[in-house]
Amino acid sequence: MAYFTDLFGDTMPVRLAGVDYLYSAFWDVLTRLRGVEPIFEDMYDRPEYLHAIMEKMVARTTAQLDFIEDNLHVDPHIQNLHCTPAAVSGLAEDGLKATWYRGMAQSFSSISPAMFKEFELDYILPLASRFGYTYYGCCEPLDDRIELLKTIPNLRKIGVSPWANPERCAEQIRGDYVAARKPNPSHVAHDTDPALIRREAEETVKAMQKYGCPMDYVLKDITTVSGKPQNLIVWAETVSDVMDEYYGKD
Repeated sequence: MAYFTDLFGDTMPVRLAGVDYLYSAFWDVLTRLRGVEPIFEDMYDRPEYLHAIMEKMVARTTAQLDFIEDNLHVDPHIQNLHCTPAAVSGLAEDGLKATWYRGMAQSFSSISPAMFKEFELDYILPLASRFGYTYYGCCEPLDDRIELLKTIPNLRKIGVSPWANPERCAEQIRGDYVAARKPNPSHVAHDTDPALIRREAEETVKAMQKYGCPMDYVLKDITTVSGKPQNLIVWAETVSDVMDEYYGKD
């Protein structure tokens, strides 16, 4: 580090960095290896098989976390948590308590909350508890299992995907957690409709304000804009107008 500090001097500040955050997407990995439908069938026909797999996955991740704690520096200055702000106060200066844990089970949007608990939540709880904060959720709708997520002791942020009901989420999240709202990226995929973008943003803002729910509003998973980068400008300007109208410019 001293070498690079001398090399760059005042041109570029140099600081020690290491592991930033860790996320577990066990079922994203397993569905790529086996397929969604076979896994759903296994949940009914041979659940013990899936439990054995998850035990191995968690054991591997636990060993990884042990190694990180014993040998690596953990960066407490992470700014971005998979397309959502992560700069917060209250984290430790090093170790896993200095950063975030991220969990998701995107294919589980088609299973019951009880099965979500059995095959996902019960396995990640001991992993999540080792970190400073936890952010759960990606593209899967979680509005029917937020009460289960609240059993994560250090839960700080909950994903609200385009397929979730924002009012139902806000009613359960309230002021206890941050809602990471992800609007529909298809609204910039071909042609933009400012009225549609505004309607989606207003629906979200009204629900969040109704229940006193803090949120961030982040456009992500942009696969294409069909060669029209101005789509993003229209989206940003429209959403900014909505936020200024409901929250104020300051």
